[in-house]
Amino acid sequence: MCANSDAGCDTMNVDDTVDLNVEINCANNYAHIHIQPPIGAQRTPCDICCVVDTSGSMAREAEIKNENNKVERYGLSQLDLVKHALKTIIHSLHKNDRLSVVSFGSNAAILFQLIKMDDNGKSSALAGIERLHPNGSTNLWDGLQTGLNILSTSSSDKSNSALFLLTDGRPNVDPPRGYIPTLQRYKNKTGFTCSINTFGFGYTLDSKLLEDIAVVGN
Repeated sequence: MCANSDAGCDTMNVDDTVDLNVEINCANNYAHIHIQPPIGAQRTPCDICCVVDTSGSMAREAEIKNENNKVERYGLSQLDLVKHALKTIIHSLHKNDRLSVVSFGSNAAILFQLIKMDDNGKSSALAGIERLHPNGSTNLWDGLQTGLNILSTSSSDKSNSALFLLTDGRPNVDPPRGYIPTLQRYKNKTGFTCSINTFGFGYTLDSKLLEDIAVVGN
């Protein structure tokens, strides 16, 4: 299938067995990618831990810049956007996938351990997400380490493990050695590896830190 683009960007060809749609806007420097795997295809189950920033700054009203670069507001907080993202993740998972959620403010807290995403599991997870409220400092490392510990001790060898970090990207409680050396030390000490994906919300992100965590994590 061919992925279309505009504003003079190149097209991209992919295997016909995958439904891929790519919309590229070079003028505004963004791309929207939608991938639909083959219907009926079997995939390896996933064990996912979502590490969610619930610090006080997540109560800040979410701002959206329109095509004219003007700020728009709709009465939603940064945490409201994160909750919506979590619900989307839950609804997209299959019954053999497992999900855990860890929140972090001044300290990390396990909202729930890895549970199967069957109908009961999804209902329980959705109810748990509604209990998330902003409070405290931003101890990102405590959240990250807690999520990694859950996956390293509970994840199955027959599953793909991944950690999703969702934050406004402004930690203010840092490990003494710094984030990247501490993450590298954790990996070397435990021997555990999994995919780490970082998702930033808002316009005051420490994008370099989030990128470095994702690179070292993978």
